[in-house]
Amino acid sequence: MGEFKDGRKEGKGVYYFSEGTVFEGTWHNDFKVEGELTLFNGDSFLGIFRNNERFEGMTVKMQVYTSTEMVMFIRVNGKKTLKMAGGS
Repeated sequence: MGEFKDGRKEGKGVYYFSEGTVFEGTWHNDFKVEGELTLFNGDSFLGIFRNNERFEGMTVKMQVYTSTEMVMFIRVNGKKTLKMAGGS
């Protein structure tokens, strides 16, 4: 879903890759420019892309564990930044 120019991704849009990765953001000439890249495992990168590769931004790694208590850890650039717990 998004904008195209001369058959290439251009402007804002969402692209769903076959392996489950999703990019939502801005494209220019079929290259990712700025936005959020979410991998099939839930990890994501939010920031700027250069030559279609991650360049500058924030990486978030999601880890969800379940037992009698649900605990979620969010890692930003390798550091645990949030821990939430709730019981059921």
